[in-house]
Amino acid sequence: MNGLHFLPGGYVILIWIIKHAAAVIVPEINYKIEARLHDGCSVFTAELWAITKFHVWITNHLKHNYGIITDSLSALKALHIDSSKSRPNMVEKALLTRCQLKLNNKKVGSPSG
Repeated sequence: MNGLHFLPGGYVILIWIIKHAAAVIVPEINYKIEARLHDGCSVFTAELWAITKFHVWITNHLKHNYGIITDSLSALKALHIDSSKSRPNMVEKALLTRCQLKLNNKKVGSPSG
């Protein structure tokens, strides 16, 4: 999931997942958090990590509704149903950090088809 997200208030949020590394970046305020995850880490785990870190930043800096846009249907489903067989602790942590999270699972077409 590599993304550029525009949020109310003018912030641009960058979320990068590359193999076993993940980062959440907010250039306007020089905020960056990144991690090198272990070699056995799945993309699903990296996506949950990034969504959790993004959510922590949002809840500390924005006091109104927001959305998370991702191409990770598996991460959204895990957060939506409040469970995951493969990463239950990460899902629980993500859910504990949220004050308000509205998920809209909508299929978005890709340029390739």
